[in-house]
Amino acid sequence: MSVRKKNTSERRYRCLYTRFEKKKNLYRFAIECSKFNILKKYSFGLVLYKIPKKASLTFIRNRCVITGKGSGVLSDFRISRHMFKKLVNAGKIYSIKKDL
Repeated sequence: MSVRKKNTSERRYRCLYTRFEKKKNLYRFAIECSKFNILKKYSFGLVLYKIPKKASLTFIRNRCVITGKGSGVLSDFRISRHMFKKLVNAGKIYSIKKDL
């Protein structure tokens, strides 16, 4: 799988999550709330069931923007540690210097 395809799928998962996040939280709270009767809670559960499974936070993985690598990613910069080291040594990332 190419880097572009990995990053595109990651972007799609992030967009799905942000689009359905409020709706999922609202219906989950409504199900846990004691004000509604069982039939209403059941209908809320059916709405939750129709939300795509890929809209979950567990499908989102931090990937390197440059290489698409999924492990060893620095979350502040969203690049892998190997690329971070290369960019710091080349002087492309300012305010960070190599410790001697």
